[in-house]
Amino acid sequence: MNAFGRGWGALLAASLLAVMLFVAPAAAQEEGGEDDSTGTAEPGEEAPAEENAKPKGKLARKVSEIEVPGITNASGVETHDGFFLRMAIGPASFNAQGTGKENSLFKDPKVESSSVSFHIDVGGAVVENFILHGEFWTEDANEAASDDLDVFDLWLRASGIGGGATYYLMPINFYATAVVSAAFVEMDVVGVTFDDENREVLQDLEDNAATGVAFSGEVGKEWWVSENWGLGISFRANFFDTSHERIDWNGQTYSLLFSATYN
Repeated sequence: MNAFGRGWGALLAASLLAVMLFVAPAAAQEEGGEDDSTGTAEPGEEAPAEENAKPKGKLARKVSEIEVPGITNASGVETHDGFFLRMAIGPASFNAQGTGKENSLFKDPKVESSSVSFHIDVGGAVVENFILHGEFWTEDANEAASDDLDVFDLWLRASGIGGGATYYLMPINFYATAVVSAAFVEMDVVGVTFDDENREVLQDLEDNAATGVAFSGEVGKEWWVSENWGLGISFRANFFDTSHERIDWNGQTYSLLFSATYN
């Protein structure tokens, strides 16, 4: 819960306390004759304990029955509300298929590689446990396998920026995330020398990323380690489809991630 909500909760609690301490007793005295026949002990006798425990007067009874939402957890401890930040990193499997065009140096290059996956999400809770956030993600691969790539290495980086939503299932702190983003695939070729004409083509491929769209899905589990920080583990699948005037790339990555979340 944010500071604004805590402030209103504290003010409401203080107001109720003042009503109970000052207004309720006065009201009870004004209504003294109303309840004298039920629970008034004879001189020299003690009033029944059950009667003494009951609030005296209509107003006092009504105040005692009021429940104040959020007062029991006014500090927002171990709840998914307010500002949201998640950072995650881990190993991944990177698979991409290229489709070369007539003005490309490559026919149909294929990349199968281990890689490192990273993403960062920033946003806020719309309601408790449901969060909207922006995301930046990136994954690198540096190994290539293809019929026409047998004498040099092809390096690829897929990345994206977009937005998504996360929902937490409480109290087990299990979550699911979905993200749609603009995707970019950059490439670099090392280990070979091209002639002047092909060098210009290669320069164009390296300087201008293929662009398209990506969809990411992630499920995970977190454990609270402080009032607002949690550590977690998750599985993520990422699918992208991009296009360039010389070569198109589409593929998928699968990641095992370790995360730190502030919420």
